[in-house]
Amino acid sequence: MRIVGYDTFITLVKAAYALRLVGVPSSHVLVISPPGTGKTSIAKLFSKSVNATFVRTTGRYDMLPEDFISEKEIVYNDGKPEIVWKLKAVGKLLATSNARPAVWFFDEFDKMNRKSMMSLLELMEEQQVT
Repeated sequence: MRIVGYDTFITLVKAAYALRLVGVPSSHVLVISPPGTGKTSIAKLFSKSVNATFVRTTGRYDMLPEDFISEKEIVYNDGKPEIVWKLKAVGKLLATSNARPAVWFFDEFDKMNRKSMMSLLELMEEQQVT
């Protein structure tokens, strides 16, 4: 399959992948466009081209942050307890990827309620949820 158009989107996906390869932790791409314009196809094709695990999550209005963030886990750091959130999708990616690259495709992002949307954006930007 060859995808024509979306040159900026494809360039951003490649750049995010390259940044990840050199260890830059926050390399995400957020694309907003009308339904049926090829976002999922591009993400799947890219995943396949780099032999990456592909996990898709579909947003819903009734979705809560807990639907994509697992329960809290207590981790001891220098003897002090810290609460760490684990992503369900990331856990699935790690379980199936065997150290391969992975793509988490979050579809229908705009369908989520504000609280869930802000939690996901915070997670993307800061790599943590408060």
